[in-house]
Amino acid sequence: MRIWIATLLCACVTDKEPESSNGADSATDQPDVECTQDSECSDGFICEAQECISGDRNNSQEEAISLLWSDSRNGTINPAGDIDYYSFNASGGEYIRIYTTTEYDEDDTVLVLRDPNGKILTWSDDYPTGSQVSSKDSVIFAYLPIAGTYLITVQDYGTYFNTTPNGSPFYGYGLYLEEWQRHTRENDSMENPQLGIDMENTNMWDSVGVNIQEDGDMDYVSINYTADSPALQLSGVINLDGSDLYSLVNLYNDEGQLLSSQTEVGPSGTLRYPMMTPGTYLLEITDSGGLGSAEHWTFLFPIARDISVEYHQDTEPNDDNTTPTDLPLEVTSNSNGNEYGFGYGVGSLGAADEDWFVVSNPYDDGTLVVCLASTLYGSTLSPSIDIYDAGLNLLGSQISDPNSDPNAAIDSISYNAGDYYIRIYTEEVLVEESHSNWYQFITFAASFNPESYSCP
Repeated sequence: MRIWIATLLCACVTDKEPESSNGADSATDQPDVECTQDSECSDGFICEAQECISGDRNNSQEEAISLLWSDSRNGTINPAGDIDYYSFNASGGEYIRIYTTTEYDEDDTVLVLRDPNGKILTWSDDYPTGSQVSSKDSVIFAYLPIAGTYLITVQDYGTYFNTTPNGSPFYGYGLYLEEWQRHTRENDSMENPQLGIDMENTNMWDSVGVNIQEDGDMDYVSINYTADSPALQLSGVINLDGSDLYSLVNLYNDEGQLLSSQTEVGPSGTLRYPMMTPGTYLLEITDSGGLGSAEHWTFLFPIARDISVEYHQDTEPNDDNTTPTDLPLEVTSNSNGNEYGFGYGVGSLGAADEDWFVVSNPYDDGTLVVCLASTLYGSTLSPSIDIYDAGLNLLGSQISDPNSDPNAAIDSISYNAGDYYIRIYTEEVLVEESHSNWYQFITFAASFNPESYSCP
């Protein structure tokens, strides 16, 4: 989660955005080297007319190198603009992972997977979620709906996105193809899921394949959660070009109570739940339109986020300003040396309930910000926010918009040092307690007027 004011990034876990490569090493012929075959030339060179020249083979579908299951190949992006082709045969119904690794300083490969009809199933510049992982350059997870010959292409970021193509005899990579065994299976049910995963570490992705094979089908994954983090995040494949699935994902606790619900996980959304405790949970995955087929597939990626600051959960009773939940600020500064404090609050609302938090602002002539997210990540609650000063004068108010990002934000409130109160409430009539009526927010107290900020 990236949290910043002005130009500072605080010490929180972030997903790095991909950067394009600029420039390329010069690709020249190997002088005075005679050859009869490519193996007699150095990496990044091929044998033509008994001379080693810069370049490689497999530059078209007709020249595609054939891969076996659990196979790997070494290749080179050379020259700039090079696209390498690989193929493999499948019976249909397999779940797979394909990835590249490289140690080239200016590497940034893009993988593309096409089905036997030439249709793009998926592609990836980094991890399928859009984030980066340290050990791999590009990663694809996919389900193969039909039998036939599938095509893989490997190319540089600049070539794929038509920016600055990169290439060099030194731009080597490894390509790996493997079948993926962690996926849902038929004859499962809410009472008897056929797939279970253990989540005991933070900041480590789990990868689960799903195929909704028939109309009305629902697939289930049980989660044994022991990670030392209250922040569960469920992401998906963002590039599902070759899937017909419009997913609906529900998260339940071990009592069958709904905690979070999200549609289009991956291409359009992320599911979160910010109040995880050790225990057993259940994911339910289906098509939001009730459809199903071999083409209705996805991969889901649960992760327990390692949070660098404490999540302060509302503590009942805190229904008014006399018994508020204390929300301390963590103080830091931006790159210009200007101080600010920030704190996280999480909670849920029940029938006839409202939550109050109290925060101490240490800065005269400072600025207050409160930013909230709920339905954005799967909550069924769209609450309102009020900010009051120490004398209970209303400083700002905002009704959540379930379709906006963030759901609600109040900013640019000038405020001197002293306490202020945050009230979370709803005008809806909540007839019963629901664990899915949760919210999360961040508040900033800055010694200056921030140019920008980020929500949880």
